[in-house]
Amino acid sequence: MQIRPPHTLVHGAGGLPSAELTPETVKGWIARCAELGVTAMFWYVNYVGKATYHSDILPRMTPLTSRHFMERGIFPGNTAELFNSIAAALERFDTLEVAMAAAKEHGIALYADLGLFDMYFPGLENDFLEAHPECWLRGRVGRRPTQMYGQIMPEPYQRLAVEDDSRVPRQTWFRGLPCYAETAVQDYWLSIIRELMDRGVGNFVFNLMSHVQGGFGNTWRVIDGDEGADAFGFNPPVVAEYQKRHGVDILSEAFEPARLYELHGEFFTAFLRRIRQTIGPDRRFIAGTTADGQCGYGVDGVQFRMKLDWR
Repeated sequence: MQIRPPHTLVHGAGGLPSAELTPETVKGWIARCAELGVTAMFWYVNYVGKATYHSDILPRMTPLTSRHFMERGIFPGNTAELFNSIAAALERFDTLEVAMAAAKEHGIALYADLGLFDMYFPGLENDFLEAHPECWLRGRVGRRPTQMYGQIMPEPYQRLAVEDDSRVPRQTWFRGLPCYAETAVQDYWLSIIRELMDRGVGNFVFNLMSHVQGGFGNTWRVIDGDEGADAFGFNPPVVAEYQKRHGVDILSEAFEPARLYELHGEFFTAFLRRIRQTIGPDRRFIAGTTADGQCGYGVDGVQFRMKLDWR
């Protein structure tokens, strides 16, 4: 039996106050899993853009004001209590360190669960990607920058948005979805994986979940406007490779969407091969996919799509 308990960790086991979230709590969860016959456990090492352990690379979860989400029109009536309970616990102890020791004691294989496609939520931003918005999925047709949750966009977004001549449309980015055709994104994650290996993590898994799936897409978009289907994923490496293969400039000419989905899948698969090369042949690595290999994000899951040829 396998189980993914980090939701329990991140969401506070039904709302446990921070005073109850202790090393003994984590040890108790894992002991109970062992009693139930669990043999493998997927442990979130990042919750959106923040670390759930004491990382020197990922920014750690930190407390938010109690009205953080309400003031931004997100989840009216909700507070940051559950987020803050985890942030407070991380100040007291390293949850991953405790979990690894407990899992080893009970003979449970612990996998570091990587949220590769879930890297933005207000208050849970990732500092590297916020400083390098060019690493998000880029839009094909841009619009002028606008406000977001009543706040002006961060300076790096404004800088990139005004680099183009004022007579042409502005660049857009799908904040929350990194582009894995960008070498900088791959290198960033590989540095995190190496850190986890140095910490003693023996196994890895990634999932396709994201806060930008479904209706969330409208909320996280940096720029106003209805970009519609297949609006994102036009980063320079993708544009160049598509033109090399098919002789088409996808920024200005008609293109075949299916070929673009497959190309993104190839770039991502190449990244997975880099992960395998980094962790070596002996560590276990589980790659998440869908039954048909199709995965999509944004409104109705069509603003960015990728084809993973797992067969």
